Amino acid sequence: MSQFNGFPESWNHSCSVDRSASKSSLTKRQLSHASTVRAGTDTRLRWAAGLALIGCIISAYLALFQYGALSRVFDPVFGGASSARVLNYDLLRPVNRAIGLTIHDGLVGSLAYALEGCLALVLARSTRNTPLTVVYAATVVLAGLTGFALVALQAFAVGHWCALCLLSAGISELILILSLGELCAAWTATKAFFGRAFVSRIPLRARRHVA
Repeated sequence: MSQFNGFPESWNHSCSVDRSASKSSLTKRQLSHASTVRAGTDTRLRWAAGLALIGCIISAYLALFQYGALSRVFDPVFGGASSARVLNYDLLRPVNRAIGLTIHDGLVGSLAYALEGCLALVLARSTRNTPLTVVYAATVVLAGLTGFALVALQAFAVGHWCALCLLSAGISELILILSLGELCAAWTATKAFFGRAFVSRIPLRARRHVA
């Protein structure tokens, strides 16, 4: 019987086949896991885009009232008068005075939601795009912080409540939760970028000494 390295040839062939099958099985499991993760990410981002569309519609409706296109605003919880007091609070007065324009927070909110929705759809349809992920994460974080600030403003500055404003703020927080994966990816990419920028400024001799 022919032998190879002290073992029968048939044993070596069997071991080789087993190793190949094991690698193939591992590769299939890895691809399946990656596909599952990607599908979950796509679903989250599509939900975020859908919520952004709802938030854009709500903010645009509130902006129409702020610009005088509507005489009253719908509020089945606190009443139209309470919502009107909240919406008539000129939050962006310093900015408007500086630039000489009239920009209401409803318009800014609708544009922010539109940007969030578009970025979420692009990230859901395409492969990982680090710059877009960072822009999307920054937009989501700013929108979430603004939502918290607007709720605090109603509670402590205006003293009145607006149901649709609270709904819009809640949508911002839901989008923030759905985008936690993108926030982590953006944070990692940002740290890596600034880390490389910092290392590149260190002289080569100092880098060798540190290494």
